[in-house]
Amino acid sequence: MTIMRKGFTLIEIVIVVIVVAILSISVFFFLGNKESITIDGAVNKVAADIKYTQNLSMSTGTWHGITFSADPANTYSIYATDGTTDTTIYDPLDLSKAFTIDVLDKFGAAIASANIAGGSKIEFSPYGEPYDDKNGTAITVEGVVVFTSGNNTKTIKIIQNTGKITIE
Repeated sequence: MTIMRKGFTLIEIVIVVIVVAILSISVFFFLGNKESITIDGAVNKVAADIKYTQNLSMSTGTWHGITFSADPANTYSIYATDGTTDTTIYDPLDLSKAFTIDVLDKFGAAIASANIAGGSKIEFSPYGEPYDDKNGTAITVEGVVVFTSGNNTKTIKIIQNTGKITIE
């Protein structure tokens, strides 16, 4: 003979309350850290796209660049250049769209500033070297692009000569 019980015991209710409390605290800390996650996503995407631009130049043997428009535009675009005309390339994830990314819309982070050899763009030679312009000179100091989200700030640095990317 099986006896079925009705309702919950006090111990079961306490366990459920403890589990709900632990989940609530976890969500609270996750949401409190949202700005940090937001800026990390934006900075990692932009760093990957800078590296993509450099690799595109080396793999195709042509010059490519990336230009940044700081706040309030908060966009960057990847383009091919012949030294006179810059032509925005298509996004490899959606070939029907130009490769222009709005970091504020996509990630909730802003481009606070961009300083690459006194300008806001960097172009890569077919050897992967970073230049201020195809008709200009190789960059002699590291380029810096600064991002903000709430109270958080992150910086991408593009090292002269090699184009190596660091995030701080």
